[in-house]
Amino acid sequence: MMQASKARTRFFAAAAALGVAVAAVVVVARAPRAGAKASSNVSMLRGAEYLGELDARLRHATFSSTEAVRTDALQAVYLARVRTGLGSPFRVIEAALRDPWLPDSVRPALASAMLVSAMTIAPNASRLQAIDGSRALIVDSVVRSHPEPRRGEEVVRVAFHLAAASGAISAGEAAAAVELAAVSRDAVYTRRDIARLIAAAHRAGLTPLALLPLWREERRFEVEKPIVYPIEWAASRELVWNAARLFERLDNSTAAPADSAPVEFVAPAIRDAARRLARERGAPPSPAILQIAGPTSGSRAVAPATEEELAAAWLSATTESAAERRVWGRTMISAAVRLRTSAQDPIWFAGDPAPTVLELQQRHGLRAVTFAELPSPAWRGYALLSLDRALTDARRVLPELDLRGLRIHVGMKPEWPARAMALHDPETRTIYFPLGTAPGVLAHELGHDLDWQVARTVFGEQGIYATDGTARRESNILAAPVERLTGASALRARGPSRGAVAARPTEVLARHVDWVLAAALATQGRSNGFLSTVQESGDALGNTAAPKLELIDAAVSVLAPAIRVPQRTVADVHARSSATLVRDVIGRALSANVRMPWTRRANPVFDALGNAPAMFRAAADPRAARACLAAFTRASGEPDWVGDAVALAADARSRDVLRRMRQTSPRRPGMRDALLRAGLYAGPVDPHLRARSVAAVRREIEWQLATALLAPLAQASQSGGPLRCD
Repeated sequence: MMQASKARTRFFAAAAALGVAVAAVVVVARAPRAGAKASSNVSMLRGAEYLGELDARLRHATFSSTEAVRTDALQAVYLARVRTGLGSPFRVIEAALRDPWLPDSVRPALASAMLVSAMTIAPNASRLQAIDGSRALIVDSVVRSHPEPRRGEEVVRVAFHLAAASGAISAGEAAAAVELAAVSRDAVYTRRDIARLIAAAHRAGLTPLALLPLWREERRFEVEKPIVYPIEWAASRELVWNAARLFERLDNSTAAPADSAPVEFVAPAIRDAARRLARERGAPPSPAILQIAGPTSGSRAVAPATEEELAAAWLSATTESAAERRVWGRTMISAAVRLRTSAQDPIWFAGDPAPTVLELQQRHGLRAVTFAELPSPAWRGYALLSLDRALTDARRVLPELDLRGLRIHVGMKPEWPARAMALHDPETRTIYFPLGTAPGVLAHELGHDLDWQVARTVFGEQGIYATDGTARRESNILAAPVERLTGASALRARGPSRGAVAARPTEVLARHVDWVLAAALATQGRSNGFLSTVQESGDALGNTAAPKLELIDAAVSVLAPAIRVPQRTVADVHARSSATLVRDVIGRALSANVRMPWTRRANPVFDALGNAPAMFRAAADPRAARACLAAFTRASGEPDWVGDAVALAADARSRDVLRRMRQTSPRRPGMRDALLRAGLYAGPVDPHLRARSVAAVRREIEWQLATALLAPLAQASQSGGPLRCD
């Protein structure tokens, strides 16, 4: 068994190296010719050659000295970051080009090898470990089959949630598949970006590495552009049809053995050196990594805190069990998704230029910038540089942002709970900003400060938030918008932000300010991971859905006494926001309460009274029921595909019901309908009787979901009269 596993590992490694080399040659060959300008061709071919040599050296541990081990260990970490998608590959490559820990002769060779490696869009070991290997390949093929990979990602999102609802897969695997689709999407964007980069370098007679930093600065790479808004295709009948086909495929698939996925092998000396080196380099911690730290065991008793530490930990995953590798695979793709908001962030190394405290105060009007004791003095420069960039980007959206009098303390308030990621203290008007957790939530804390400024303007008070104070003080200016904002917030939170804290008016406003800042920057093609972690898939605070347009308008009205949000910003957010999405309709249908037809409190499935519910449930022709559903969908003012989405969700839920029933005793108490009892449980049953019973359950569930989601249909059902579907 061990020999088979090793042989499988060697096979995948060889296949990957061959595929990368072929891809490099193909892309270079397709680049436009420009006379004798062959520098880009030579660079890529040398990168492919060096990649093969480096992979062989890392596997077989052929080192001449301790320094060589350290150098190769650092190169292994860089390759692991590119292959697992930990951050934008172009950002990681630029870091390798500037890394002072690497010899000057190694940097360009490694960077070229990383560029060649990034061209491979086939799933690597981390993605094949995250979920069942066969389903990982399905996810990858679906994403790549669409000209726009975000369409494939949306199909995977809907279909896997349906498969989880039907009981075909677990909810955890469905969530991992959605993240895996995002990683596959970025792999497609990366390959396209590299092809464009090589072609441009070829035309200019330069190497791709010479253009890469400039393209990053100009935000030309598609894989680094922010994704905040859903695509228009996410609200279409075509998506429903594609999701239905993939759902059927998943529902009939079976999982492969957990230990069948390939692993990436490096020599033990490299693994050990990589872990030590990642700790010694002392990079500032990444909140995205800390929030999703994987399992700890053996020599990895301390959870990774940086991208390099996580990549080094992944190199050691080959020594663990299949179950632990599965957890680590999911950790890697979760980290890759969360790190996407930092894709445009500049590279930072200790000693890089940074503004002084005085310069930061003068530039942004801050009253003070203070520091708690930091693990490394160099982090001070990183904090100042990152704060300067974040506040500058905030002013791109809110040009009138007034921070005069605000204090920022890089560290946490001693008496405050450790679970807080950051804190705005209204009594002292101070933002407490620990580097281990706060990067990414600065926009949220600025939302609290704007709330503080509104209170100062409207109530003439300091030390409170206007949204909290509106409930205790009469204000004709704030009462209506605060009520609209807090009475029907569309932002959902989980984890530490749940309950009373999440529902607090000032928290609701701050979350909306966070989203507006990120969304408005996205319309400019910008993102800032230090300012906000908002993206389409959610944010670090646990919010999982974009706010409704009317709530954005309410937040703008609340802020009006203190700051004017440019009308162009509001218009851009309105124009790019979508109304009803397929995923939202499916989500509501999957979470709606359904009363099963076999309970004593439910109506019989077959009812001869001829009223509306019975007519729908007992329809011999499913097309008649669907036509009825479509008619009431139009009457509800919903898109025409909503009925199809409801029917698809009903199909998923009925499959789950049937799976459960076949695992239950036929003598289950409370089973009132003899037909269902005879046709649904396990055992020899007349096929026609079983088909009729299954159809009855599906139509019953579909009817209940339709009446739960479509108001006109619910009213017609409650009236008890004949159902008109014309």
